[in-house]
Amino acid sequence: DVFATKTVSQQITSDISDQVEPAIAADSGNTVYVVWTDTRNNGKKDIYGAASNNGPWTNVAVVTEDDGQSSPAIATEAVGPILHLVWVDDRPGDDKLYVAWQDNRQADYNNQGDWDIYISTSDDGMNWSDETRVNDPNNDNQANPAIVVDSNLPSNNAYIVWEDDRNGNQDIYVATSSDVFATKTVFTTNNL
Repeated sequence: DVFATKTVSQQITSDISDQVEPAIAADSGNTVYVVWTDTRNNGKKDIYGAASNNGPWTNVAVVTEDDGQSSPAIATEAVGPILHLVWVDDRPGDDKLYVAWQDNRQADYNNQGDWDIYISTSDDGMNWSDETRVNDPNNDNQANPAIVVDSNLPSNNAYIVWEDDRNGNQDIYVATSSDVFATKTVFTTNNL
């Protein structure tokens, strides 16, 4: 029983402004991650975070864009130190949610096969578009996507980057579309 013995609470934040809406996750290496909405920047809402592995808490600013960010949620992957963070963002845009992920639905019964990058969008979080594969069809793996949407109206261009091993080593590819990948995706390779 986790609470069978007396536990000692620890203070993670000490700034005189408000810190609210905490979220917590832990990874397989016993590191605990906490994120929250923080108003230390003249009352503007930002996302801050802290991590600890049985030691002191290390606080960092995570998202501090000009407009407010709030209501963070955090999750970790079962393997590796990979964190996923989502939040509400007040930057101007089209009020849509964009989600990108890697998926091995092309794999065989031994889980061998092709990992691809997919995207879906939502206008309200309740109704989602059909899933669309972002990378062009090939038998190689694409992984670790990241997404950003240019909030300069009316463009709202979506950009997704990922690791791609189609050339025998890991390269970085990018796909962009002003219509959120409804038409043929344009690829540009950047070998980093």
